[in-house]
Amino acid sequence: MKVLGHRGCKYEVENTIRSFERAFELGADGIELDTQSTSDGVIVVSHDENLKRVFGVDFKIQEHTLFELEGITKDGEKVPTLESVLEIARSKNKIVDVELKNPKDLEAVSKIVQSFNYDGFFISSFYHSAMLEGKKRFPKIQFAFLYAHVPTDISLYAKEIDLLKPEVEFVIPEYKNYASITIPWTVNEKEDFEKLLALNIFAVISDYPDKILAFIRERQAH
Repeated sequence: MKVLGHRGCKYEVENTIRSFERAFELGADGIELDTQSTSDGVIVVSHDENLKRVFGVDFKIQEHTLFELEGITKDGEKVPTLESVLEIARSKNKIVDVELKNPKDLEAVSKIVQSFNYDGFFISSFYHSAMLEGKKRFPKIQFAFLYAHVPTDISLYAKEIDLLKPEVEFVIPEYKNYASITIPWTVNEKEDFEKLLALNIFAVISDYPDKILAFIRERQAH
């Protein structure tokens, strides 16, 4: 089972270089991150459109340039560009789940991911139509449906798209049939981990990659 750090990890400011580096130091096989775009069209890494929650500043990313954005820091960290994070991840042979927050950024995000010509990156989103469009336009990239429900027909989802990203509480035993393409989020508890291990799930996304890796080691020791 692969372990991806959610926005890096909870021990650092989320979605920053330090958070991603820390996740890698903790042994994560990869990371999950979120994308936004600046007013000058640069794709950057942030879960929220506004920096208020994470950086404590009322600042809407899409209303400012990258130069203005780079002036805002927390604990010495700033909002990184998508390209800079992918560069680091590729140099370490890590997996990156690039979550598309806004469908209008599909082309820009896909072009950046494709430019790396590296199969450890994939794009996910709650906007399934954008993922299907991406799959048509960028066939070399893997795309994932992100969702928080039990689909009426999981097999239909699996036929349409490359990877499945269900919220962990909606993972049912049937996912055993799609284990190699399933990446549940956010897995922090041992109980959830045990359930997924039994289904032989390919990878999980966790705020605490070290905790999940410790669970895996514990299981292997038995």
